Amino acid sequence: MKQIIKHKPDCKRVFKNYDLTCERCKELATGSAPREGWQKSFYENKERNARIARAFDESQKCNHNNQNAGGYCMTCGRGRDFS
Repeated sequence: MKQIIKHKPDCKRVFKNYDLTCERCKELATGSAPREGWQKSFYENKERNARIARAFDESQKCNHNNQNAGGYCMTCGRGRDFS
């Protein structure tokens, strides 16, 4: 596994103006890929959770065949009167 090199605490880097006394800046100056931001995993997880929720909603579609004696569906509650 490759060791992650971080910028030194007193690194003077500003955007692409690298501080060549910093090991991470030297890597970036020679063409190393920048780290991925937190947003990538955040949006991947958000989309994954949305897919799971949609799949669950689709599996819970109700045909209202599960009715009790009161005449409302026990799965989705259709036909209930809460007045």
